[in-house]
Amino acid sequence: SIPFGERINLGTKVNSQMSDINPLISPDGNTLYMGRYEQLKKGEDATEQIWYSVREQDGNWGIALKAKAPLNNSSHCFVISVSPDNNTLLLANLYNADGSSAGQGVSIANRTSMGWEVPQKINIKNQYNRSKFVSYCLSNDRKVLISGVERDSTLGGRDLYYSLLNDDGS
Repeated sequence: SIPFGERINLGTKVNSQMSDINPLISPDGNTLYMGRYEQLKKGEDATEQIWYSVREQDGNWGIALKAKAPLNNSSHCFVISVSPDNNTLLLANLYNADGSSAGQGVSIANRTSMGWEVPQKINIKNQYNRSKFVSYCLSNDRKVLISGVERDSTLGGRDLYYSLLNDDGS
């Protein structure tokens, strides 16, 4: 038994030589999503890409795998939230119809029988962020989005703001 609060390295199946950040466990506890910084092209800055690990029968995490397009592209990509049924992902940043990067924002992707669809923009009224960093949390019922952003009224580096789901889906 592991004492409560003790830190345990997840080992080389999950951790890499790069920075592994933004861990998120799916509601059923069987998939660990993470961001991993990678240099996609020689001479360019590293970008955060989506990786995931599936829990094995013995309870340990399996070998981390890189999510395929359209979830990853040449920009920073990371999972914000996973729906309780594991078939919807809320993702940081925006995507063009071809899956390429379309800048800052929040997108949603649904899993189909063919795999993940191209993430679609979520409209958040009066959304802006003065920082290059952001963090989000979506409630399980998908009705409340909390964001850590820098706005004109922010006290300090970033503050927490919440947004409620409207009837039109925005």
